Amino acid sequence: MRKDEIGPDEILILAFKQSISRIALWTRVNVWFVLLSLLLVTIPPAMAGLHYAVRAGLRDPFDLSTQPRQEFRIGVGRYFKRSYALTIINLALLGIISGAILFWFTRQAQTLRMVTAIAISFLLFWWLCQPFLFAQLVEQPHASAWQVYRLVMRLVLAAPLYALVITLTNTLITAFGLLLLGPSLLYGPTLVALISIQAMWGMTQER
Repeated sequence: MRKDEIGPDEILILAFKQSISRIALWTRVNVWFVLLSLLLVTIPPAMAGLHYAVRAGLRDPFDLSTQPRQEFRIGVGRYFKRSYALTIINLALLGIISGAILFWFTRQAQTLRMVTAIAISFLLFWWLCQPFLFAQLVEQPHASAWQVYRLVMRLVLAAPLYALVITLTNTLITAFGLLLLGPSLLYGPTLVALISIQAMWGMTQER
């Protein structure tokens, strides 16, 4: 880690503090995210709208100009097609990796089954990329979905341990939120987006 790089522990503390101090703003963003996600097939643009609104809120710490509903709608409209493209790429890669794991694991020869470990390492890498996909999407308004994915892969390769801490935290928050449902839906999604966006900024030294 570079001396001037913000550590993942600092990112997590900052994100939790901001999620509490500005809970009214994030709750309004969450409401719009949940409403648009109810159809399930609209989750990709809802994720884009969520991350765009959270990013706008982070860049306006005193809430001088941020309008949650407006920012959310802008994010949905601006990244509508690319959010689906990014999701398709992501799911396609997951399908290929899962197929490779199943294929090699079912081989009879022990040496061939050992190749499964390589496929599993790709699955781990895929998992580490998840927090940064939509964060990078809204950060790169002119990049294609595949270019966004490549940027995320480079980011994770440059700081895998950093990405591991962020990904594990986001996974635990999401899993806990799914178990609780109800009130967690008004808090969890923006907290995950807060962590992802600020971690990406910390890893790339962007503000």
